[in-house]
Amino acid sequence: SSSGEAYRLLGRVRSALNQPNEAVAAYRLALSHDPKDVWSMNNLGLILIQQGSFEESLGPLALAVQLDSSVATFQNNLGIALEHTGRFTLATQAFKSAVAADEGYTKAKLSLGRVEGRKEDPTVTAVELTTLAESFDREIRGVQMGGPIPKN
Repeated sequence: SSSGEAYRLLGRVRSALNQPNEAVAAYRLALSHDPKDVWSMNNLGLILIQQGSFEESLGPLALAVQLDSSVATFQNNLGIALEHTGRFTLATQAFKSAVAADEGYTKAKLSLGRVEGRKEDPTVTAVELTTLAESFDREIRGVQMGGPIPKN
């Protein structure tokens, strides 16, 4: 199919069938067809979080938030990835943004309470979310332009 939406749906099906590697591949194909598909980015990031690949999840989630910061789910998932990588200051900001986008989002409120005020380990490598988003954008556009399909 030439439809990114079809691949996103396939990713959801593969995820529901507990086939995470196949879901990751489907979301990457969706993004190769539509590099601005924020839901595929979010869903890819969520699968990576579920697999424990927190660092790898940062790129797609950062880009999803950069493209549409009004979706509380994107902000919350980014916060979860940041929290699990020990970046509590950035996680706090993401959870605050999720709550600002949806004041009734209980998950984000609970997450914010869990990370707010936590001290970061000074050995944790700092990240720039804009840079991660741009890097992931280049990666998926490389696929769109006929480059290799990224590893899953």
